Amino acid sequence: MPTITVNRKVVEDIIGKKLSEQELKKKITYLGTDLEAIDQDEITLEIFPNRPDMLSEQGFGRALSSFIGNKTGLRKYTAKKSGEKCIVGKEMKDIRPYTACCIVKNLDLDHEKITEIIQIQEKLHITFCRKRKKAAMGIYPCEKIKFPIYLKADKPENIVFRPLEYPKELNARKILSKHPTGREYAYLVEGLDRYAYFVDDNDQILSFTPIINSHLTGKINEDTKEVFIEVSGFDLNICKMVLNILVTALADMGAEIYSMEVKYPDNTITTPGLKPMEIKADPDYINKKLGLNLSKKQLKELLEKMGYGYKKGKALVPCYRPDVIHPIDLVEDAAIAYGYDNFKPEIPTKATIGKEDDFEIFKNKVARILVGLNLLETSTYHITSKEIQTEMMEFDYEIVELANALTKDFNVLRFWMIPSLLQVLKENKHNEYPQEIFDIGTVFKKNKDTETGIQEDCRLSLALCSKDADYTKARQILDYLIKSIGLEIKVKETEHPSFIPGRVGRGVIGEKEVAYVGEIHPKVLENFELEFPVSVFELNLTEIFKIMGRKEEKYTEKTGLLFEKEIIEKYPFLLIKKKKIEDVKIEDKDPSQEKRKQELISKWKKKKKIDSKEFEEYKKFHERIGLDDVTSAAEAIIRRYLAKGEFPDINSAVDAGNIVSVEKMRSIGLFDLDKIKGKIKIRFAEKGDRYHPYGQKSEVRIKPGKIIMEDEEKIFGVLGYKDSIMTSVDEDTKNLLVIAWGEKGKDEDIIRDVFEEVE
Repeated sequence: MPTITVNRKVVEDIIGKKLSEQELKKKITYLGTDLEAIDQDEITLEIFPNRPDMLSEQGFGRALSSFIGNKTGLRKYTAKKSGEKCIVGKEMKDIRPYTACCIVKNLDLDHEKITEIIQIQEKLHITFCRKRKKAAMGIYPCEKIKFPIYLKADKPENIVFRPLEYPKELNARKILSKHPTGREYAYLVEGLDRYAYFVDDNDQILSFTPIINSHLTGKINEDTKEVFIEVSGFDLNICKMVLNILVTALADMGAEIYSMEVKYPDNTITTPGLKPMEIKADPDYINKKLGLNLSKKQLKELLEKMGYGYKKGKALVPCYRPDVIHPIDLVEDAAIAYGYDNFKPEIPTKATIGKEDDFEIFKNKVARILVGLNLLETSTYHITSKEIQTEMMEFDYEIVELANALTKDFNVLRFWMIPSLLQVLKENKHNEYPQEIFDIGTVFKKNKDTETGIQEDCRLSLALCSKDADYTKARQILDYLIKSIGLEIKVKETEHPSFIPGRVGRGVIGEKEVAYVGEIHPKVLENFELEFPVSVFELNLTEIFKIMGRKEEKYTEKTGLLFEKEIIEKYPFLLIKKKKIEDVKIEDKDPSQEKRKQELISKWKKKKKIDSKEFEEYKKFHERIGLDDVTSAAEAIIRRYLAKGEFPDINSAVDAGNIVSVEKMRSIGLFDLDKIKGKIKIRFAEKGDRYHPYGQKSEVRIKPGKIIMEDEEKIFGVLGYKDSIMTSVDEDTKNLLVIAWGEKGKDEDIIRDVFEEVE
């Protein structure tokens, strides 16, 4: 968030009241800005991105004066006709198509006011204008220029002038390499063969937009009384809003605003437009959202406290507020005016148990898998541009358009995610490659069968951009991801205009089409100005989750574990139980265990045969559940260690488990509980299942049909075999999970004793 430092005296003059330091701190915080510091001369504030109108003394003072009740209601601004014009050349359509302009007169500038003007320009450029990507502005003394003004484009070598604070003239190309500001913003005109510039009727260049002003015509001083202001960019509504924020601040300094005609090849507009926008202010809607019972009169007072007008049930939104586009924005401002400290907390009348949503858990699992593959997660907007979603993708579809879009950059709900990732790649060409990114978000399409007529789905999209990005790389990640969540996907050939023919596939799980995977078509890459190949896939997580839900029906919960029903049907006698042991302290050795270790060594030393009846029965039980090819943990400890007069010292927790395992002649699993994520499933291993056993250098295949234990992320144990290194117990373990197994109706007491002894 941007931080600004404002002159305290100027702010107090604007609000018309001198407040104590304590009062200022309180009011500023309640207004919704973060107060960084305050002294007798200056106030340092952190302004939230949604309030660019507060990035100056005038804007902040205006908002604060309303909030404290000193100058409430809508501030009215008017623009007189100047009779002057700015003419936009037809060549600007694909270079920098829009501008909003005006003239401001009767300025009374001093060093302080010039500093304030420079600050608001800089802060608007950095924040609302996104470092000049969306828009850039310039201010020029009228006495140094002749109207009309022209917005043109030409080859860089033909645009020659002296840039601001530079000793000599340069052409536009050299400005990008020699001037500090040119070097900083050179990427904004990368790839263009012609650059945009403003020029007056005397053929004097005013600026090379969006880079830098002319030193001769673009520098104001204390003698300046009238200025020409232009804002240029790629969205007319943004240009208009930036102009409004700037000129209303100047008007609050005492200046007068004069409008200009902006002549485009196909139409003419007049800027600035200072008329307030109307939004319905429904008390019922606002009361429902806030849990209040405000009357119309009370609501009117609250809105006026935030600088709105109120007329016939509608809020009049100031011309400098770009953040107010929906009635919910009125709700937020009404809450600020009411005072968050005045809301009374209430205890819910219904008791519920809170838990993380299952779908959110699933999405997080998917994200963790991809992050584990060194992909970078991004976050893009639901609202985007129709041009990006369709034209630039060489793809046409009936898309959900916004009824009252304020900007063409955000005029539709996205139909798919891949265009959003391509836009991210376009905006990050100046960063190093390879760029491998993904995003999980919502897409929207028309569906008359839904309540709203709009169907919403959650999708995952991935994009790989590098010299060697291809179909195979994207397909490998898709296959790995699907396998990691326990499903199988088949990919069939298909065609799609956004992809290279023959290098695109449709992913199918069961009979459901859930994905596209392929290489982006060169024409689409050209549209997004991307120089390297891009391979992508887009996966419908909503459908995947439904498929997994149907798969979950294969499980039933017993003893706190999810059992595959097939296991219960095949081995109805199998009993598997778990126990949590919390707040343990793991040490290298526990002296209290030494006596029991020595007793076991004495009992089994030099014995190669185990002549225990219980052990023989347990061994037969293991054979019945398919473990005839493995030595039980108890037998392995006796044969490998105790018969040789040794005991396998690992740590106090593992040693305790081994002692109990031999004493009770039962195998157990001992795991770090905090390394296990979500519910534990007990299922049969399938073809392709792998895990990393303790003591092995890498993962090994699991024979299909073996009984495995897995959490939401991984297989962490195979019944009767070594446990996974991923959940192993070490000196950092704080909480243990013990799993023991045996025969129903026979081993319940033994398993209970095992748990008690380990604990």
